[in-house]
Amino acid sequence: MCHSCATAARIDQPTIGGVSRRGFLVGSAGVAALAAGLTVARDPQLAHAMGAPTIASTKDWGAKPPTSPLQTINARPEFIVIHHTDTPNSTDYSVEHAYGLARAIQNSHIGRGWQDSGQHFTISRGGHIMEGRTGSLSALSGGNSYVLGAHAGAGNNTGTIGIEHEGNYMTGLPPEALWDAMVTFTAYCCQQYAVPVANIVGHRNYVDTDCPGDALYAKLSQLRTEVAKKLGTTPPPTETWPVLKSGSTGFRVKTLQYQLRGHGQTIDADGSFGPATLAAVKKFQTESKLTADGVVGPKTWTSSSVATRSGDRNDHVRGVQTALVGRSVQVEVDGSFGPGTLAAVKKFQTDRKLEADGVVGPLTWCALVAA
Repeated sequence: MCHSCATAARIDQPTIGGVSRRGFLVGSAGVAALAAGLTVARDPQLAHAMGAPTIASTKDWGAKPPTSPLQTINARPEFIVIHHTDTPNSTDYSVEHAYGLARAIQNSHIGRGWQDSGQHFTISRGGHIMEGRTGSLSALSGGNSYVLGAHAGAGNNTGTIGIEHEGNYMTGLPPEALWDAMVTFTAYCCQQYAVPVANIVGHRNYVDTDCPGDALYAKLSQLRTEVAKKLGTTPPPTETWPVLKSGSTGFRVKTLQYQLRGHGQTIDADGSFGPATLAAVKKFQTESKLTADGVVGPKTWTSSSVATRSGDRNDHVRGVQTALVGRSVQVEVDGSFGPGTLAAVKKFQTDRKLEADGVVGPLTWCALVAA
């Protein structure tokens, strides 16, 4: 599984300890292991519009039983998280190779004290779709529940489905068979769980990881577009993170400064990217294992943006409020996510033709500060 899945397991399976946030190897087979937000309204008419693709169950590929009972959440997930396995780009596209990959991942995860494979599903480079975490396939078929996984980090496993894609996509792109299966299966997941197409996100939208690779992450907009086409819906709007650096000014800088304060940086939120902000950015980047160049791009934004919701009281809320004011939505910047801020967030989401759920997650953050 990709780099930060160890963190994911440590959060949702507290019996696991001491696992690095960054890369590790999967078992003796030598397989390298592995920003709530911008949404569109759910369309109940999509239900059962397409048939299920062929999905191999855990029984099909010879999975071991979980070491302890897994938790089933009796609600629909809201996000689909795209991962890459960060394994070699194999040219063996056979089903036998795919099943071997699934077993190697599970063996590694159980060997580390995990209950089962952390991800819900895995797709091989040959386009073979496989259930990863036991019970995920039957839950997906029903469309009203999901098995709690261990894949997205820092409490983000609740409300998310994780799909691993075999290979490393930092520079190269998935082969055609994998891409086609990715589109088809992601569309099926969106249909079954009524997940808005805009809620197809990358692992790096939640934690400081390279996953799902620079090249594949850059293709997520195309993935959303192709999934929308397959489901007969309108593709979601595309938002881009702004790039901030020394000399930048304005509400985006002030929002960033509040985000940094929320992560423990001592800095004034004055809307000016001066020497103090530069030093704080570099310190945060170093702590987050990012390139400490002082330039705030997508990775720094997604690492600093914390999911924020009703009841929160902190500098991250001040960041939300500052961005809302910068977008001409009236709200008091007091650091308290009360009824006024909730109404303001929902108004912003409605104005952007998004699902007005009032939760500010990685992609809603992106919409708030987008260039």
